Amino acid sequence: WLLRGYREGMRDAGLTYRRKWEVFVPITPQGAEQVLDTLDHLSPQPTAVICFSNALAAFLCDAAERREIRVPEELSVVGGGGGDVIGLTCTQLDWYELGRSAMRMLLQAMEAGDAYQAEHQLVDYELKLGRTTCPPA
Repeated sequence: WLLRGYREGMRDAGLTYRRKWEVFVPITPQGAEQVLDTLDHLSPQPTAVICFSNALAAFLCDAAERREIRVPEELSVVGGGGGDVIGLTCTQLDWYELGRSAMRMLLQAMEAGDAYQAEHQLVDYELKLGRTTCPPA
């Protein structure tokens, strides 16, 4: 869903995107290094990275610092949810509301028994501004 939303969002905004810009790596420090290695071979050089995990975004910021890439001046980094990372620009779920919604659905399913119809709900993310993004130079 996240990848589909990213692609549709880029398309809806009239922004160019390429599948080669999508880098699939483990959520580890080594995965962050792989992201930076991939960015080194892209032309033009990207000015921002969207990670679908706050943990990967934090690893990426650390890896950029080791390579003396200034975040956000040279590379903006956005996380896509998960644990809180102080100072990280990210999208974040309202975990409290997600839990309340899940409990409501569970209670409805228990009450309805075999008559319950499964439902899917989309939960909005909130953009939390941090220190890891800025306008491109």
